[in-house]
Amino acid sequence: MKGICRNEECEHCDEIMEAEKSNFVCEYCGKPLIPFGGKPTGGDGGRKPNGKLIGIIAAAVVVLGGLGYGGYSIYDSNQKAKQEKMEAERAAAEADTQRQEAEAAMAEAEAQRLAAEKALQGSAEERAAELARVKERADSVLAANEKLLTEKDKKLKKDAKEAINTLLTALREAVESDDVAKIYELESAINAAWVGAEVTGGGGSNTINLGWGTYKGSVSGNKSGIGGEITVNKTYTIDLKKASGETVTVNPGDKIANAKVENGKLRQGEIRFADGTRKFVSGL
Repeated sequence: MKGICRNEECEHCDEIMEAEKSNFVCEYCGKPLIPFGGKPTGGDGGRKPNGKLIGIIAAAVVVLGGLGYGGYSIYDSNQKAKQEKMEAERAAAEADTQRQEAEAAMAEAEAQRLAAEKALQGSAEERAAELARVKERADSVLAANEKLLTEKDKKLKKDAKEAINTLLTALREAVESDDVAKIYELESAINAAWVGAEVTGGGGSNTINLGWGTYKGSVSGNKSGIGGEITVNKTYTIDLKKASGETVTVNPGDKIANAKVENGKLRQGEIRFADGTRKFVSGL
């Protein structure tokens, strides 16, 4: 009867040949034949599955599966990136609003300080009236800030609370000593401290290289920022812009908290020396 050899290793694979039914095998390789037009008669009955083809199919399945997962991962990453960008933009907008409010408050304080200086040059009655007004305003500032500290106690960082409390204590002392110039100076510093606390506690921050130190905090462009902290990395002498020519020198390890920087220049801040002493400077 006729049969076909399906042994791929046989030189006569796929050839039709005659064989006895009782010994229905290939006369060249000895493997069972498949009846011509019929089914295998035993064993594996014929050709083995094509290993290469199976490998290709399996690889294709893996690749397609990987593409599906990879596509999902890319989509998920893109969505996450978009969300992070939106949150960053929202935080930046809030920080910018706080910055503008603080700058407006400081500008108002400066205008009132100048008016107070002028009034204090008048008669004794005018000086007394102006001093009373300034002290009343300072009391209101103290009360408002103490209330705000209580409301935001859990949201503020420890360093921010300590800085604001230090400035409030100094303001009380200035009120008791009738130091009008110091009162206005400290009110401005308190505003700067609040915007710094809000920005650093809520969103990301930027840096400004000052040449002698690095400012880190909210930045509004043109190497300007308010409420951040300066880490001193090089000895630097700060001109306090006083008629006496007074200066103060900072060294690596010192920091300047609640700093205000304009065009890469320090304008005000609280110097925290490495030895633990502190000095507030402004009007630079």
